[in-house]
Amino acid sequence: MSDPHSEGVVVQSRGGRSQAPWLRVARHCLDMASWIGPSAILALMPKCPACLAAYVAAGTGLGLSLMAATHLQVALLILSVAALLYLAVRRLCRLVMIERKEIAQDCAMETTNLFGAKRD
Repeated sequence: MSDPHSEGVVVQSRGGRSQAPWLRVARHCLDMASWIGPSAILALMPKCPACLAAYVAAGTGLGLSLMAATHLQVALLILSVAALLYLAVRRLCRLVMIERKEIAQDCAMETTNLFGAKRD
């Protein structure tokens, strides 16, 4: 006998494999959550290195010199921008691949219509 909970709507994934709708929602939520970290760092980063050193000292109890705080600030800025650029390029590549797939399907339908395939 089949499990009644296993029978449900199945959605095609990127690789042609089937996946459950809840898995698709979970993947979408993880994709959106990956944008939060770098964005929050950029939004909450203090402008002066002394403030960053004070925040690190208050949060962890570790004291930073002004030079170390400056290097940390630059490193966090570069890593956050790089992460956001990576996420943006990944999103753009996905959109291009979806568009190419739709164009290929349209071309295939037009080709079959040109060679006398039956229309419904």
